Amino acid sequence: MGRLTLFQAPPRPIAVGDVFTLTAGCDKTLAECREKFDNVPNFRGDPFVPGIDALLDYPGFQ
Repeated sequence: MGRLTLFQAPPRPIAVGDVFTLTAGCDKTLAECREKFDNVPNFRGDPFVPGIDALLDYPGFQ
């Protein structure tokens, strides 16, 4: 038997007989696309664009 963890509490208590649709979440990273969904060919992000750390870096900084 599996376990389901909700991000937020439901607006009404969950009862026996309730029906749900579950959708796997995605954090929009290449690693998540590869490891969780095995779907790298359809990844539409730019994983190798430098982030803010590269923008704020300057020569000689250690």
